[in-house]
This record gives sequence, C-alpha cells and structure tokens, in this order.
Amino acid sequence: MHCNPCRSITFYAAQPMFRRYVAPGGESLDTATCLLWAEQVYLRVECRDQDGRTAWSNPLFTADVL
Repeated sequence: MHCNPCRSITFYAAQPMFRRYVAPGGESLDTATCLLWAEQVYLRVECRDQDGRTAWSNPLFTADVL
C-alpha cells in the first residue's frame, strides 16, 4: 500500500487492530505491507498524517483477492 507521507499506517481486519506501522520521530511513512489470509474476511487501511488527520480505505474483502 502506498500513500502520501504520514505518521502511521494501520491495517484493520475482522478482529481489532491487526498491524500498525509508526514512523520514527520526525520522519514519515509512505508505504506498508500486510499479508492476507482467508480468515481475515476483510482488511481496511488507516493513514494518519503528522497533523492527526485520518484517511481510510474502502474494505478489501479477502474472498475477492485470494
């Protein structure tokens, strides 16, 4: 997943938070990866910038990509 520079990228699945990447102090992220498996049902991505603004992806259903 690629995005504009942000402070953190979090992947959410059918369970609560699945995986979070946080940029080291003063730096930013623009890419992150997450492995999928069928039991997850879906995956959504949250990107949070340095000012606390948040962008969400639409859900990606694992049945459509696996």
